[in-house]
Amino acid sequence: MKKNLILLFTLLLSLNIFAKTDTQEQNNRPKRLMVEEELEFYKTKELLSNTEFDKFAVVYKELSKQKQAIRNENRILRKQSIEPEISEESATKILNAIAINKIRIAQLNKDYQDKILEIIPATKYLKIQQARDEYKREIWKKIKEQRTKGNKQQH
Repeated sequence: MKKNLILLFTLLLSLNIFAKTDTQEQNNRPKRLMVEEELEFYKTKELLSNTEFDKFAVVYKELSKQKQAIRNENRILRKQSIEPEISEESATKILNAIAINKIRIAQLNKDYQDKILEIIPATKYLKIQQARDEYKREIWKKIKEQRTKGNKQQH
């Protein structure tokens, strides 16, 4: 009986561990794929030639990776700020680090804009930015629709 309980406990514990890693992978997956989906959206708009698109995609992926790394730093900083007994000095350091990261993202955007403008004309890049805004609106619309469907199913 004791062996069965230990075996059952071990089995439940291992299932719990696998479930956590699986959900973590699912949470990270959309972040990696979102850039690919966004690039596909631009491709369907036919704003760039194939060679322009290929060069643009490489630079855009680099930019996205670097911006995501900075956002991850901000996430870690925000988690540190949740501590109930955070000192004034620590809070100030966290706020300053977040502000610096915002500046880093703005500088990255500027640097990569210069790189992108070496590949494609400004008029095309402006159209891509407009397409990016359209893409984000569509994504938000889908998210809202999913939420309303989820809320209707709960009631």
